[in-house]
Parts: sequence; structure tokens; C-alpha cells
Amino acid sequence: LGCWPPSPPPPPDVMVSYSEASTQGYCRDLHVRMFDGDSDNPGNSKATRAQACAQACYNKAPIKGANDATGQPLTATWEEMGDTISFISYDSEASNAGRCYCTREYDGCDRTAPNQYVRYEISRIYELQFTGGYCASGYYAGNNDDAASIAAKVSLQACVDLCNSEAQCKFISYQPQYTCSRYSDAACTKTDSAADFVTYKKSAEERSIVGPAVGGCGNAPYMHQMVGTFEECSDWCIQNTGCVKFQRRIATTTCYFSDAFSTNNDAQPNGNTDWQCAVIEGPSSLLSEGKTATQSATSHSAPAPLALDGNPSADWGSGSCVHSPSSTDPWWKVDLETTSRIQRVAITQRLGYSNRIEGALIMLSDTDDLQSANTCSGPLEGFVGRKEFACMGDARYVWIKIPGSGKYLNFCEVEVYGDLVPVRLSEGKTATQSATS
Repeated sequence: LGCWPPSPPPPPDVMVSYSEASTQGYCRDLHVRMFDGDSDNPGNSKATRAQACAQACYNKAPIKGANDATGQPLTATWEEMGDTISFISYDSEASNAGRCYCTREYDGCDRTAPNQYVRYEISRIYELQFTGGYCASGYYAGNNDDAASIAAKVSLQACVDLCNSEAQCKFISYQPQYTCSRYSDAACTKTDSAADFVTYKKSAEERSIVGPAVGGCGNAPYMHQMVGTFEECSDWCIQNTGCVKFQRRIATTTCYFSDAFSTNNDAQPNGNTDWQCAVIEGPSSLLSEGKTATQSATSHSAPAPLALDGNPSADWGSGSCVHSPSSTDPWWKVDLETTSRIQRVAITQRLGYSNRIEGALIMLSDTDDLQSANTCSGPLEGFVGRKEFACMGDARYVWIKIPGSGKYLNFCEVEVYGDLVPVRLSEGKTATQSATS
């Protein structure tokens, strides 16, 4: 009698996106242990161990308890942990390779073994929507569209990670070893013609703190001030949606919160070691879509608007890359049409020409004048493909300038993400009341 091959395991209900943050160890006095040693190791590869650890921490799986020599627990409880925001996966070739600790980072954490533990941060959650189909609309990339799509075919985790790197990605439909299709529509209607597809929804973006950086940041009017730790001030800013940044004076532990950027480089810390600066990063949208782009000069019939055409390909042959002649200080800019609260800028650099983006500056201005623009990111190092850069400030114009002689503009896509600056609708309007005394 022949034997049927075993059925593949069902897809997980939740996939977790994570990124390697540092080798800082785990918190000795505030962590939980999830699995330990070869007998518990869920897989042999680093990626398999890390994903299993992320899933266990996010789902608050049963804790593998252990006591010290006096009988005291070596790990915290989930109640003591609260919301776990990062996890640790022991990554060595020792006999207990694959050990997994969930940990919460905070000031004063008694870290241990920083040379043995790699800290990963959980960044996004992907929830299973359905199996046996894919989204009927909103497709923008996948199959063999580009090198990133091809690489993402190897595993569901690779597909999740690719979606996490693309702000426009809202859903993924993964077909094992064949395609990682990504969709930008806010909703996904299932088709029923692909039995081996699984489709996941990307979780909504939450407000988070970027920082602390060394130095104060800007002179915008303060909306609030308080005395507190960096974590307490971070919590206040996150919970009050008008807050966009704060600076904290270390000597007095006083935090000063702002609901605006006073200038378009107001998020840049000044390096004063008596101060800390932190900026809010929150839900954002693609601001540059459908806007007008211009550049200093054009060659090869490759004008500035090609960088806003929505084509993610980094291949020159796609006909979607800008090109300038060799020149001094060439620039490209997009007019967002209104002052916007910019958070980040993504650039897709042409394959094979990483040197042409080296030294580039991403700049912001309120007026159509490069001389008034301030640098928010850069000088950039050479790269190819898509890469995102933090670029925070209020501005209408976003510039990419490459200083020096003999330079080329030769990138394929620019995406500006952020939100519109809130407008005080009542300012300057007429007010009345029932009676006056």
C-alpha cells in the first residue's frame, strides 16, 4: 500500500514582523522564558527560531518556569510584564541554542550577557484573513515584478517582512514558493480560484516614540510641560494625539511638549548633552501620490514625474527612473501643495548604480526655494532598491539634492509619508454669544 504525503501544517492565525535591534542582552529582573535548549528548539535556522520566539512572546504563551537555588522564580509573570514590546532569541551554536526570552525594555534594566543575546523588536502584527484565495483588487507588486518580490517567495515570513518595509502594503497573499502579492486597498475581497493561497492583513500603525536623541530640538511653543522620566514623558506624548515631539532637560527632569514644528528642521537635535529630544511617529499616508515633481535638468527622456508614477521597479528597463545629465549639485523636488507633517521618505535607487545616490541630502522647505531648505536626512550612503529614511518636519516641498560636481539624479521612485498639519479652523472666525456683561 502506498502512503499519502503528510498534509502541510495550517497557516498560523497571526504572523509577527520583527527586526534585529541590537545585542543588548535581556532584562535580568523583568523577562519571561519561553523555550530553552535543543529539546525545546522549534527549528534549526536562525529565522525559524526568531519567528517562533516572536510568536510565543506576542501570544503570551505558557512560560517555562525555573527557580534559583533558593526556590525563587527566575522569571516574571505575564501580569508583571504588561505589554511585551520586544523579545530576545539566544543565537549561538552552544547546546542551548534557540533559547527565547521575552523582555520589556526600560531605564535601569539590569541587562545580562550582551555578547550572547540578540534583541529583536516586534514591529507589526499580520492577522490571517482567509485561505484559498487572494485579494480581488489593489494589487501593486508580486510574482516576478522585482528582485524583492522574487526573494520574498521563499517563505511566508519573507513575504511578511517585505510588506512591512512598504508603507503602501495593506494585505499580502502568499502562495508557497511562487508569489508574494501585495495589495494597497484598505479592504480585501476574496477570490476563490487559488486553493493554496493564504492572505493576511497588516495591522494598523500606532503612534510610537523615536528617540531619545542627544540634544534639544527646536523652539516651537510648548503645549504642556511636566517633570518625569523619559518613559513617563513618552507615554504622555503618545496618549495626547496633538503632541508631535518633546524635549527633556536631564538636570531638572522637565519635559516640554510641542504640538507643532517651529521650522522644517525642528526635529533635529542640537547635540547639547544636558537635553534629550524625542519625536512621535504615527499613522501616515502617502503624501506624494499625484503631486508635481520637477528636477534641475533632464536627460535620456527621464523626467522628474517618473519618480512618482507608482512603479516600484528599480530596473532602468522598466522606463520608470529619472535621469539628469552630469552636473553640479543636481536636485529633484516634489510639491505637496500644502504644508504637511512629514515623517519619512523612501527612495528606490536604480539597480547597479548605488554610487549615484551617495552623498544625497533629503531636504524640506516651506517655500519653493532650495536655499531655504533644511536637511532632514543625509548624506546618504550608496544603496540599490528601496530604502526608507526618517525625515521629520512640517514642510510643503521635499527635495533630494546631490552636492558636488559630475553628479547624476538617477533613482526610480520617491515616496513621501506623513500627514496633513492640523488646521485651527476657528482662528480668525466670527464668534457670538447669547448675552454679554
